[in-house]
Amino acid sequence: MRDRYGFLDLKPREIEDSGWIYAYGVYYPRHQAVRHRLSSWSRAVILAKRGAMEIIDRFGGLIAGKIHRRILKSEDYVITHVPADPGPVQYLFGEYARGAPDLLAESIHRNLGTRRNVVLASLLVTVRSKDRKQHQCDTPAKRLANVRGLYAVTDSQAIAGKHIVLVDDVLTTGATIRECSRVLLDAGARNVMGVVLARTVHGSDLDTGELPDEPMPEPSMVAGCPAA
Repeated sequence: MRDRYGFLDLKPREIEDSGWIYAYGVYYPRHQAVRHRLSSWSRAVILAKRGAMEIIDRFGGLIAGKIHRRILKSEDYVITHVPADPGPVQYLFGEYARGAPDLLAESIHRNLGTRRNVVLASLLVTVRSKDRKQHQCDTPAKRLANVRGLYAVTDSQAIAGKHIVLVDDVLTTGATIRECSRVLLDAGARNVMGVVLARTVHGSDLDTGELPDEPMPEPSMVAGCPAA
């Protein structure tokens, strides 16, 4: 079957955030129209959010190729995802049965191949509605407060002592993935490694040149987010 999105040149570059979250590209928001249009990765992220499985599987293969060397045969790992809000996933006026993080986590697991020490599981569930949409919160502190207490674990026994690979689509301030990580660590996870498709490029990043031009060194999986 012909790949409808073969024109998108997807070259991952690893960007570290806070020592335990790893993005594999950058996302220029749609209001940065020119940069967004010229960025294959940004355009592919939009397609992934809309459930384009060809793109999600390409992303899954690229990310699996990056993280497989960190997976130790002597340790147990669970790949999970940041859960969507209750009800159908809403994105750009469309409804989707499953969110991009869910589909991406499944693709990463599939692309890692058969490994007895790596399982796929939905470990988190949303237990309440957000007071407002995350993009309506104008500071990192408000974004964090908006998701505090939003998630709960589904099975603490499946978490205890495990290395957790936590998958999301886009990292903006990190409030959501940090709250999910906190819940997993409180449930007994050994550590958490955040994996996201892209880190959002803010205006301040363009001013300071914070985003690296070259991939960063790959850390050990065991050096993931530590328990507080």
